[in-house]
Parts: sequence; C-alpha cells; structure tokens
Amino acid sequence: MALCLLCYELTKKFPPEEKYSLGDQTRRAGVSVPSNIAEGYSRKSSKEVCHFVSIAIGSIYEIMTQISIAHSLGYVTTEEKEKVFELANQVIRLCGGFIKYKKGNHDKL
Repeated sequence: MALCLLCYELTKKFPPEEKYSLGDQTRRAGVSVPSNIAEGYSRKSSKEVCHFVSIAIGSIYEIMTQISIAHSLGYVTTEEKEKVFELANQVIRLCGGFIKYKKGNHDKL
C-alpha cells in the first residue's frame, strides 16, 4: 500500500500533459500491486496465490521503469526516485519470500 500511495503522491507533481499518460500508467501500476496481492491471497491454491503475487512483482518493475522515465524527464528528484526504488525492492523481496514460502507449503494459507 505504501508504494501505491507514494506513486499517487509523486504523480501529483507531474505536468498536466502527463496526466493521462505517464502519470496514469504509474498510478495504475501502483494500484495493481496491492490489488493483485489481495486477489492472490483470496485464492485457494498455492499456484494461484503465487501467480497473482508474481503479477504484483511485474507491476513493481513497471513502477520502477516509469519513475526512471519521470526522473529522466525531471518530474521527480533523485531522492524521490531512490525512495521509490528502496520501497519497491523491499516489496519485491517480501513478495519473493512469500512465493518461496507458498511453494514450500502447498495449499496452506
């Protein structure tokens, strides 16, 4: 959730012409992370859980790419980019650990 909220916070500063392009794409990827984790958690099988958490990880990489682009365009500072990357990498590690756990504990939530 923190990563999603950070995406919203940063994209508020984007110029108006980015509202429906880079800003919107970054926000959608941000919302996708907790949404896919929640949907995965609601599933019964470990395979389904891992599938949705893997989608969340993909969305995190999208955020990192979009924030890198925004940084290159001068929409976010180096410090803001580093904050996103630090949080994103932390969430990736947590998701990866959860997937590893689920694969080792078949069909247990």
